[in-house]
Amino acid sequence: SLPTSPRLPSQPFTVSVTGHTGTKTLAYFQLTIFFDSSVVTYSGDSFVDSPLYTRQMGGTNGSPQSFLSVIGAAKNSGSSAIVGDNVALLTAQFAIASGAAAGTATAFSGTLVSFTDVSNRNFLQVVPANFADARGILDSNGQVEVWLADAVGLLGYATSAELFNTQPLNRAPPAAPVDAGVVPRRQC
Repeated sequence: SLPTSPRLPSQPFTVSVTGHTGTKTLAYFQLTIFFDSSVVTYSGDSFVDSPLYTRQMGGTNGSPQSFLSVIGAAKNSGSSAIVGDNVALLTAQFAIASGAAAGTATAFSGTLVSFTDVSNRNFLQVVPANFADARGILDSNGQVEVWLADAVGLLGYATSAELFNTQPLNRAPPAAPVDAGVVPRRQC
């Protein structure tokens, strides 16, 4: 599943991948996720292992298309958690690229290369992956929308605080530097 709300540049988000195995026990899986690396970044050290599967990973950062390829093997092939319609395969951290343009809707696509049962039989091969996203549908092209933070105000503040106003004592003119900052509206 992809984020259900827009993301800001440099903002991280998590992609959770689950599988539907029916009544088969999923011993091994292989899948590939494609994404536009000019809009979305992925760091190889941001992968979160599934409690159910060990994994081997590969990938490439192409321009603009990148991919993440994952092969998983069940840690316990007798577990009832690797059978059913919501088997947790992996979780990965992505982020919107810092230079991504507002209004961009980047696409994710994927291919389930194989699902293999405990008897080493492939019961699914080369099937498009479906993504749940902000549109509220399952689609083979998942989307994440990029927004920029809107400025909703300006805030002036003193950079240092005074405990005592000594101006009446020493007749020095008051001198407190003032900074200004933009107040953004976070749209998440």
